[in-house]
Amino acid sequence: MIQDGQTLFSGSQDETISCWDFAIGECRQTLRSDRADEGNMVNPGAGLTEAEMSILKALGAVEVNSSCSMPTNFR
Repeated sequence: MIQDGQTLFSGSQDETISCWDFAIGECRQTLRSDRADEGNMVNPGAGLTEAEMSILKALGAVEVNSSCSMPTNFR
């Protein structure tokens, strides 16, 4: 906890926390936590319910469909 009277922390819907220098009104740092499924690909045709898909996407998963093919140089 910082109690210097010049630092303000704010939270946002995009799941970030910003650390502000209140005296000059500038953001010092933005913090973002890792999401459990960040970058994982999920296919809606894989037997998942709509609710399960929503949760996975909220955790960072990316929705792809079965006709989607990945480029050969994809990592």
